[in-house]
Amino acid sequence: MNRIAEHPLFYLLVLGLFAAASYWLSINSQKSNNHADGDARLPDYEADDFSLVTLNRDGSLQRRLKGERLRHFGRDRGTELIAPNFLLFEPQASPWRARAEQGWLSGDGQILFLTGKVSLQRDASADHPDFLLETRNVTLELAGDHLTTDAPVLIRSGANEARALGMDAWFGEQARVNLRSRVKARYTVESP
Repeated sequence: MNRIAEHPLFYLLVLGLFAAASYWLSINSQKSNNHADGDARLPDYEADDFSLVTLNRDGSLQRRLKGERLRHFGRDRGTELIAPNFLLFEPQASPWRARAEQGWLSGDGQILFLTGKVSLQRDASADHPDFLLETRNVTLELAGDHLTTDAPVLIRSGANEARALGMDAWFGEQARVNLRSRVKARYTVESP
């Protein structure tokens, strides 16, 4: 037999090399897993000039979200939007159009944060006058068709105008607006 293999330190040396190799493999394996998972601050995909569509159960158009740039962050961290343009379609009425400088769509796709200058418009239809809302930093809950902001608000509808600080609005069949404070309004009364 080999004299080196008979020496007691040989087995300690082999065990030491085995431990060092195991440690090295463990460290490299963790680095490759971290690389595969990606840096949590970096998007897992991006798109330019994007358009996302949501359909109703009957296949009709419910929502459309377009924008200049989309950056999706994995693990339900949401989606960053640059220059988003959001359309909410309603049966028998003109669609609602929301535009903002930037936005953030929650990981579950149920909450849309519109930041910077925000406008919300709807063209006139047989049942509704035209509508314009200008504000900043809006939260839009898509499931409940609910919009809220704490910023100053300007609303124009037909010949009427209102200004306020903060607002809640609901869309859909029971459309309504709650102006929170510092409300100033001008309503035009049509004579018969």
